[in-house]
Amino acid sequence: MIETRNISCGYSEADVLQNLSLCLKPDSFSVLIGPNGAGKSTLLYAILGFVKLGSGAVWVCGKDIRSYHRIELARLISYGPQEVVFQFDYL
Repeated sequence: MIETRNISCGYSEADVLQNLSLCLKPDSFSVLIGPNGAGKSTLLYAILGFVKLGSGAVWVCGKDIRSYHRIELARLISYGPQEVVFQFDYL
């Protein structure tokens, strides 16, 4: 289960998400929709721990993600970006 509890987060200018709570249950299918700039990617980044939370907490499998080691969390959740960019600097 993935759960957010009253999370607020964003970038240097301002919080994109404010006091957002949700629960994604195992064996369920969820869709995140909204207009550009609504905070869809920011929510995913917060769940993955890519964006620092201003307040609140994200829980995965009953445990706050801040208590997981990065590798341990990666075994539970992953992210596949829409666009993948590979850069080879060895040439």
